[in-house]
Amino acid sequence: MTLQPYGPDQLDELAWRAFDLAALLRQIGQMARSGGLGSVPLHDKKPREWLSNLEVWAHDAQGRMQTELVRNRGAKRAKAGTRRGS
Repeated sequence: MTLQPYGPDQLDELAWRAFDLAALLRQIGQMARSGGLGSVPLHDKKPREWLSNLEVWAHDAQGRMQTELVRNRGAKRAKAGTRRGS
């Protein structure tokens, strides 16, 4: 699996897509309630796997982002310290 660079805009785009999917699922639930349906048989395994994988990916992304923030802060401090010491 190849790592792809993700900036704030790409992460926001993913978040909006996730919100759109959440809204769609809520709409489907409301339709079932208002239509008096108790339940409808749907495939369950793949969506649960995808969500689980997305959760793992999001936590990994958070860890990578935090690591990069610490590195960036350290590099800025080192650069500022070098200027002061010169």
